[in-house]
Amino acid sequence: MHAETGTVRRRWVVVLLYTLLIFLFLPVFPTLWDIVSRQLPGMTRGTHYGIIALVVILFTGFLLFYGKHRSPGFYIWTFAVFLGYGVLIFLVCKYPAERFHLLEYGVLVILVYRALVTRIKTARIYFLIILYTFAVGFIDELIQALLPNRVYDNRDIAINWAASLLATGLLLVAATWRRPGMLKNKENHNERED
Repeated sequence: MHAETGTVRRRWVVVLLYTLLIFLFLPVFPTLWDIVSRQLPGMTRGTHYGIIALVVILFTGFLLFYGKHRSPGFYIWTFAVFLGYGVLIFLVCKYPAERFHLLEYGVLVILVYRALVTRIKTARIYFLIILYTFAVGFIDELIQALLPNRVYDNRDIAINWAASLLATGLLLVAATWRRPGMLKNKENHNERED
């Protein structure tokens, strides 16, 4: 039990440090993005579309080859998550820098999941992940409102939240792939064992 507590603490320290890093980079991100876009213009203007297409094709092939025993609901949920990413990337995010939110909040979702999963084994974990990442996304914009080189934007909050929801959706896909019964209520699971 003591080792588990230490692991949980370390994971929460990583979550808090990453969250702090998000906030600390707010004043310098526009300058860093400008430098990156001048050094790697293809990555900031469109090369990532090919990478995204490749990931979708590989994941789809993986599902078709290895996922023959999955229910239709699994495929519908997976398709919905990828469709959500497509809409966000191609229709909602007008500027390449906005697409960075997908990575930024995707990593945050994974870190929060790792901090919570040792203690929470029910679907409540996804609610808590969304609660934490939504709070960070909102605070992110509040801090930008106070910075002279940044602006508060409700649209950015929506992008942060959508990125959090989609990353949580991907976690759900991965969890149901690895352990189809993971989301079942503990009480229902215990009743079956009797």
